[in-house]
Amino acid sequence: MLDERDLQAIASLIDERLNVQLQPIKGELGNLRGELGNLKNEVVKLKDNIDELRDSLDELKEDEEITRIGVNALLEWAEDVSNAIRFPLPRIGDPKNV
Repeated sequence: MLDERDLQAIASLIDERLNVQLQPIKGELGNLRGELGNLKNEVVKLKDNIDELRDSLDELKEDEEITRIGVNALLEWAEDVSNAIRFPLPRIGDPKNV
């Protein structure tokens, strides 16, 4: 019959064997943790870049609206001027106008 010492010796042998077999798995797990940490850092950088792009896009939208308003005002002015002037303007350097 096995006594407590025998059982402890068997448990010790099992623990040693498990540690030997689990060593490569523990190493790979450590590598995966490192890679996961790198991925998390990259995701944070990507989120920061996306936020910067959103800010730039908002600025572009605002500038586009200002430009559109200005162009529309110029077009309206040009139409008003063309309606106000009903006669052709003489060309400079045209021999007919001398």
